[in-house]
Amino acid sequence: MSGLSDTELSSISHSLYGHEGMTVYRQVIACRREFPTLSPIVENFNFNDGRQERMICLKGTVNMYFRGETYNAPVKIFLPKTFPNSSPFVYIDPARNMRVSDKVANYRFDGLVMHEYLDRWNRMNSHLVGLIEMLSMLFSQHAPVFQVSAAEQQPPPPQQQQQQYNFGRSYSNSTSSSNHQHQDIDEDAQMQAIILQSLKTRGAELVEKRLLEEEVVRGKAMDDLITEAQTLSFGTSTIVDMMEKLDDDINTTREQRNELQRMKAEADRSLETASSGDVNWDDAVRGRTPVETQLIRLVAEDSAMKDTIDKLRDLFEKEIIELEEFLKEVRKIAREQFRIRMLINKTQHVIVGM
Repeated sequence: MSGLSDTELSSISHSLYGHEGMTVYRQVIACRREFPTLSPIVENFNFNDGRQERMICLKGTVNMYFRGETYNAPVKIFLPKTFPNSSPFVYIDPARNMRVSDKVANYRFDGLVMHEYLDRWNRMNSHLVGLIEMLSMLFSQHAPVFQVSAAEQQPPPPQQQQQQYNFGRSYSNSTSSSNHQHQDIDEDAQMQAIILQSLKTRGAELVEKRLLEEEVVRGKAMDDLITEAQTLSFGTSTIVDMMEKLDDDINTTREQRNELQRMKAEADRSLETASSGDVNWDDAVRGRTPVETQLIRLVAEDSAMKDTIDKLRDLFEKEIIELEEFLKEVRKIAREQFRIRMLINKTQHVIVGM
């Protein structure tokens, strides 16, 4: 299930959550990037007082780990209108032949997940990504669902179906009695049921993934062999070219060393002049030739552009400017900075050749 596109998600986030729409959008996008098995949809949520609210819901599976293997736990995560100031509603969403485990205090009979992370939710320190990571650890420690017999797979009465995701319902006597009958089910048996269910849904995906991995490995090995053969074919000529290049590098290094020694001597003289207090600051930032003066100006411009980009990044991280405005300004500055750095490189070559 692909869920909402980025454009649809942005529009719906601003429509349903008002001024918090951008925060909701960014958190959901981060979840989709980190956990591709969860997809954003729009779904109605029924409260126990009869109210119905349209919410963004993350529907899909969360990874859980058992005996070195990875399995899928089905969930629905509803984002109320007060999100991110209040916590989401997290529900286990079992398949038809599965039921929510009642052996753990964190899982309510209707699938609602209760945890300290949700109880202590606050917008400054809580995030959807952190919530899903917590769910993965919780599900790995305590299986959220178990398999039931064919007789128990009958759909619930209409009233129960309508209130499947109601928030805050109390237990009914008949439901509590039925749930207690499952308390003696062995946890390994539950996990075996989960394994069977997960293998059915993920088998083809794992096979395809491993075939692709083998193809990539073999392709890389073949590329390495071809590259090695091409490198060896150069033989003596390659070594000779390398030696000639090394000689050129040595000569260039010597020239640069001599130039640095000359510049150091000039710097020492400038320091002596500065110490005497007789300094012409216009001359201090001017080169010996027009080309060197141009190089100084170009380097100053490059540094100023770098500082501007850093300031724009700070403004974006503090959410003072939007992403579109940030990218627009950075692209404009980067193009000019590229031109300046090309001129710097060209000017440096001219100076070395003088």
